Amino acid sequence: MWPGMKILAAVVCLPLAALLLACASPTTSPEASLPGFGKSLASEMDVPGAGARDLVHADEAGKLWAMQAGTKKRALGSELNHDGFTVTAAARGLGDDAATLRWEWLATLSRDAQAGLSVLSIHDTEGRLALEEVLLESCSRLAWHAGDAPELLVGCADHVWRYRPGPSSAPMLTPAQFAHAGSAFGPLSFGDATPRVRSALQLAGGVCQDEHCTTMRVRVGERDFTLLPQFQNGALARLTVFGPRRPRAAWRTKVKDDWEALVTEVTRETAATDAPYPSATSLTAVPETEGVFFTETHRPARDGAKATIGLFRNETGNARGFGAIAVITPPVAPVAVAPAAPTLPVPAAAAD
Repeated sequence: MWPGMKILAAVVCLPLAALLLACASPTTSPEASLPGFGKSLASEMDVPGAGARDLVHADEAGKLWAMQAGTKKRALGSELNHDGFTVTAAARGLGDDAATLRWEWLATLSRDAQAGLSVLSIHDTEGRLALEEVLLESCSRLAWHAGDAPELLVGCADHVWRYRPGPSSAPMLTPAQFAHAGSAFGPLSFGDATPRVRSALQLAGGVCQDEHCTTMRVRVGERDFTLLPQFQNGALARLTVFGPRRPRAAWRTKVKDDWEALVTEVTRETAATDAPYPSATSLTAVPETEGVFFTETHRPARDGAKATIGLFRNETGNARGFGAIAVITPPVAPVAVAPAAPTLPVPAAAAD
């Protein structure tokens, strides 16, 4: 039996009820472009102050907004979901008027200390996003330095980063890069602790599918997939990714598109889908399972991770469902992985 098929059998054989998972006006003047901020390591090691922590907040939807007593709530642009991250510092650059929501530049630092992740955001006076970076470390303090040009210092565990308008001499991790930065899948790498897996996926737009976040819905290209992580001794040891469960009529259309998106994401090679797309009749029964069929199309290895990618069919009663699937493992499989709980929901959407 190929890796992860027992998990597939456990989750796809449940009842079908468990499967449910302005154009701008031509006359509008173009907005002024925002300057880019470059990043470098600061020579000074004095940690900047904590800043105006009560100025910026994150709501339950993970959106950032600014507000002070007697002022109106103002939305701040962001490409990330900040839900679960604590806003540890906020500081206004240059135009700091204590009684109003004024600033020339507003810097915000939020973090999840357990996950070892932080996010730096810089907004202009209108709340537009000038810079947003994911820091793969715990950072908690920031401050603007006065001068002819804005200069922001960000204090992390054992060093300070400097941000100035202009080119960068240190690598920066944008939200788009972070979403694909892991060696396993998306932002995840094997060995990541449970809190980091959950926070990293959520930060990149993943949505928990149950109270304990056992499965998460993730976006791959323009399509939703379900990710089932497994852990050994608190560390990520295996990932199973399921495409939406679709009817037979979608085999040559939506199922194929799901498969291509999954192959591209797992292999990180757009040309990897040149493997022939199989016929729906080529799926064969999986041993020791009932009503589960599978065919393998790819077996790639990348960044120390191995994957089995293919398509599945499952049968529950008189209904058949088809979808793409990938099982991703580290180079040396763990000795034992805790089995999936029998009450898990099927990690696939039923609607076509």
